[in-house]
Amino acid sequence: MKKLNIAILTGGNVAEREISLQSGQTVYDNLDASKYNKFIIDLKGKDFLEMRSQTVLDKNDFSLKKDGSKTLFDLVFLMLHGHPAEDGCIQGYFDMLGIPCTGCDHFSSALTFNKQACKSFVAPYDISMAPSKLLRRGETINWDDLNQMELPVFVKPNKNGSSYGVSKVKQAEALPKSVELAFEYDDEIIVEGFLEGSE
Repeated sequence: MKKLNIAILTGGNVAEREISLQSGQTVYDNLDASKYNKFIIDLKGKDFLEMRSQTVLDKNDFSLKKDGSKTLFDLVFLMLHGHPAEDGCIQGYFDMLGIPCTGCDHFSSALTFNKQACKSFVAPYDISMAPSKLLRRGETINWDDLNQMELPVFVKPNKNGSSYGVSKVKQAEALPKSVELAFEYDDEIIVEGFLEGSE
């Protein structure tokens, strides 16, 4: 039986890079080498770098060319955290190349990565959600409006993974600093009410 060529795409240019690299290595260590040819591909800057040989892939077809041979991939195992995988961008690229990848499609990723857009999308279906307010960098913040929200609230980047830039605010005077922190990770942030329950 022919072994499949699997590209484990990891790294990236976001705050979660180091976590992504660890996740990619975990997948590599646990994929059955008797069934798969495994390659760890690091998204570094705008290039895809095969880590073992330090060879840059051809972005025209996402192929690995070395020693006069060309390797095409049967599947991309997405281990990128945050942009450009969790927001669907990279899935669009692989869709155009006809290379399947793990996870959901680009639309579902883009929608769920944007927290406020996802909330707006599901709102007509009467799904219980915490109240929230969207803030955009450069726009005037209505602090009176935010201070009327019942505490505690969560302040978080609207389009970011993991917990980078997320704060639980229990006192109103801590809100400005939390907003400032969240804006370090995104140009949009949400201030969201607290829902008590099990996670």
